[in-house]
Amino acid sequence: HKAMLANYREHLISEVSGDLERIMKTLVPEPEYHFFSPVSNGDGPRGNAAVRQFYVNLFETQSNVLERHFDRVLVTDDYIVSDGHMDHVYPGRLLAARGQPVDPDAWYLA
Repeated sequence: HKAMLANYREHLISEVSGDLERIMKTLVPEPEYHFFSPVSNGDGPRGNAAVRQFYVNLFETQSNVLERHFDRVLVTDDYIVSDGHMDHVYPGRLLAARGQPVDPDAWYLA
């Protein structure tokens, strides 16, 4: 379990630093992501190519600026599940491209 948590820590550091190859080394060969939030009910990329592209997009759009707040972390022999919320900083140009009425040169906290 300690090794799994150390790998998870490496994953989180790689994510916020925008290091694609480093983050991919923290994953199983064919990862499956399941995101649960008010706007997602388990959707997420499935498979190495899809997850790699997810991170390419995340890093290219500079959407990897975030802070995680963990309320609970569950570690089993097979899984790590984290529960909490994220403070996420988005570039205005990305939100404007999604149709939001924002200043494309500003940054926004969600």
